[in-house]
Amino acid sequence: MKKTAQLKSLVMAMAVAGSTVAALAPATSQAGASANMGIVSSYYFRGIQQTGTAAAQGGLDYDFGNGFSVGTWGSSLPNSSGNSQGLEVDVYGGWSGTFSGVDVGVNLTTYNYTRDSGKGDTNAFDSQYTEGSLDLGYKGFSLGLATGTHAKTSTTGKSVSYNVYTVGYSIGGLSATYGMGDDMLGKNTDHTWFDVGYSTELAKGLDGTITYVNKQQKKTQTDENLIFGITKSFDL
Repeated sequence: MKKTAQLKSLVMAMAVAGSTVAALAPATSQAGASANMGIVSSYYFRGIQQTGTAAAQGGLDYDFGNGFSVGTWGSSLPNSSGNSQGLEVDVYGGWSGTFSGVDVGVNLTTYNYTRDSGKGDTNAFDSQYTEGSLDLGYKGFSLGLATGTHAKTSTTGKSVSYNVYTVGYSIGGLSATYGMGDDMLGKNTDHTWFDVGYSTELAKGLDGTITYVNKQQKKTQTDENLIFGITKSFDL
């Protein structure tokens, strides 16, 4: 799954709002590297279709065991004809922990493309952008805020800043997300989306997923799809 990042400002707002002093404890885990690889019938991110056909994906992560982690994640970007639009390669780093029972994750991510429309490649899918974000979780519920800037967009040729807001809930293998993208697609193209998915372990380290995605733009449904995926994860 594509990684997203998180803003520190909301963490500070939570701390100020708290009526009692509480420790911000890091997520503890065994330090080490892990990897994942898989394929999806179509690649969607925040309700926006990234590929016209199936996409191969994979990533590498390193957990320092003290709440900090770094990693990279990539996906092929075939169009509807199956022709390559290059590769997406994301690089991220962040911290996760718990504050008064609330899970907190703060990350910084750069989304990079081997074929970049901001550099004049007319066959590219997108242009490079950098994003900071914050995720909060409590008893299955989650809130997310992301803010970033496209170096250049394929539609305007100019730098565009954006914000993305999400709310979600998960229980067992079921999950649902509702999101709003403010200028995520460029000026005058704000959008909303929701997705509902189910994930199950098919074998040790092998997961299967099915997800329904529905995107709306200017209060009109513009895209929907049912996506199937399979991912293999393992320690290195």
